[in-house]
Amino acid sequence: MKWLLVLVPLAIVLEHVVPGNALLIFAVAALGIVPLAAIMA
Repeated sequence: MKWLLVLVPLAIVLEHVVPGNALLIFAVAALGIVPLAAIMA
């Protein structure tokens, strides 16, 4: 599950590369938050 941490910086890059595709950015960011929540728990 820690491989999902790669999605956090990817979401930031996507925000600058494709700013018009909010659904894609949201989905990638949401999947990136899952391992962060597991680490905090």
